Amino acid sequence: GAALLILASLGVFFYWIFLANQATANWTTAPPDWEKLRRDWEYGHAGNALLIAAALFGTTMAATRKPGRAPS
Repeated sequence: GAALLILASLGVFFYWIFLANQATANWTTAPPDWEKLRRDWEYGHAGNALLIAAALFGTTMAATRKPGRAPS
């Protein structure tokens, strides 16, 4: 599950963050739709943070679970 969440975070990065970085030349130019790009960039970072936090939580839970105990 954690691996899938990390793959999803890569998808978010390349779909929203990377495209905004490319369109603005790493925020050195301001295209006409820069406000939408910035919003997508900000939400992309927030989404990535949530996905990575969920992956960390899942990994932590899997690593600390007692052997032989079924997940609840």
